Amino acid sequence: MALYRIHIRPKGGIKNIKTTFDYCYNNNILGVGWRVKDLDNTTDWNLYYEKAKSHYKNLSRCKYIKRYIKKK
Repeated sequence: MALYRIHIRPKGGIKNIKTTFDYCYNNNILGVGWRVKDLDNTTDWNLYYEKAKSHYKNLSRCKYIKRYIKKK
């Protein structure tokens, strides 16, 4: 499994969500994001979570993914 950080919708908003979804679905990409400005790139969950919790009130979905999405 490879892990990459990409901006699926770099302009944010609702810019053609169907096109974005179709692209991700067809290319087996899971897009999950709660951007943390002072963290450019990491695969370290604990580092990310410590920084993210000071920016966001609710990271329950993010924690769910960490807990239940596993490499096959």
